[in-house]
Amino acid sequence: MLVALQPGMHAALMRAAKNKEFVSAMKQAAHETQMLSAKTIRFLGRPSHALQQHRQFIELIANHKCREAQELVGKHILSALQDIVKHGFG
Repeated sequence: MLVALQPGMHAALMRAAKNKEFVSAMKQAAHETQMLSAKTIRFLGRPSHALQQHRQFIELIANHKCREAQELVGKHILSALQDIVKHGFG
């Protein structure tokens, strides 16, 4: 169920960001993001960690803290990749 919600979550984040470069990058990476999410959602602890990062991102955007939001996006992607390395592609 969480996987089904993520595309909508990412779309909402793009609208909230109101940043053309961010929106463009997210659209270009949409397929890869869906594949990555489908893989990492099965890892113990990943769904709650990702949700926490999404909430932090929303808060940063709401408070116009763009640099911190950008850094968090990088950490979010990196942590997903680290989970894949840790748990494997299985």
